[in-house]
Amino acid sequence: MDLIAKTKLSFPRDLVFSTYRDHLADTVPFLPNVSSIIVQERSEEAEVVKLVNLWTASTEIPSVAKKFLKPEMLQWTDRAQWDGPKWECRWHIETHAFPGLVDCKGATTFHEDGSGTELRIAGELVLNLEKAHIPRLFAGTVRPVIEKVVVGALTPNLLKTGEGIEKYLQAKRGA
Repeated sequence: MDLIAKTKLSFPRDLVFSTYRDHLADTVPFLPNVSSIIVQERSEEAEVVKLVNLWTASTEIPSVAKKFLKPEMLQWTDRAQWDGPKWECRWHIETHAFPGLVDCKGATTFHEDGSGTELRIAGELVLNLEKAHIPRLFAGTVRPVIEKVVVGALTPNLLKTGEGIEKYLQAKRGA
């Protein structure tokens, strides 16, 4: 299922791009559903930066679900390739809960918009329900419904990251 989102930030593109790439972990206080972002790997080659970030959600697990969901399951690994000349970040998200079940990848592009920046997020989310041991006939029926629900929940969180960058930069400007 396609994942598409757009948001505008009031800061110049070069600042938004470098903040998103180099200071994402510093924006955690401004991200309502994230408790931490840890840079696990970083490599640079010419104008391309490759990052591996470990994200942890700040969602409370309901007591009824604690038997099945552990806190470490509310983590995901974000593998990103930042291409400076293209003003683009290509990403792939790997969930820690139910590995292989979710395939989510795409690109975030950064566009000048007057004195600000427009972020355009375009990706794809695929649920591999055959890895969940669901009968194929049932999986084919429920896959589009579940994908729609997941994309519906994921899109606002992607936009919240842009809002978090905006708030972080505003706080830095005011300091």
